[in-house]
Amino acid sequence: MLSDAAATRIILCLILFFIIFVIVLLVIDKRKKKQNNDNSSEKRGNQITDEDFESECIPDKMRVSVVDQYCRVEMVGTRSPKSVEIFTVVFETDEGKVIKFDMPKEMYDGIDKGQRGILTVSNGEIYSFELL
Repeated sequence: MLSDAAATRIILCLILFFIIFVIVLLVIDKRKKKQNNDNSSEKRGNQITDEDFESECIPDKMRVSVVDQYCRVEMVGTRSPKSVEIFTVVFETDEGKVIKFDMPKEMYDGIDKGQRGILTVSNGEIYSFELL
């Protein structure tokens, strides 16, 4: 059989392994929570909800014409990079000021070069473009 000293060593080793195991599980859980928080903030991005728009912003409306539009691809992310399409439309105001906005593909697809309309801007972001 085992001596008292050997049994004590075995018990101490088992306790040490258990403590290390619990620490590793806590670190893994913390990393997963941080990654989930990062993913949810990336999904929301800079989107403005209607409530935010109505309570925090005074929209700026201007008459514009579409001068140019283009699409480009950029790589985003460092750990797991991915390519993202960015859709840009260039507007010119009646005063001659040129303004560029990145926008969602759905909005970009509904705009053509040469169109005239009312552009609504809030907090430096495009909110709507209504044809005249």
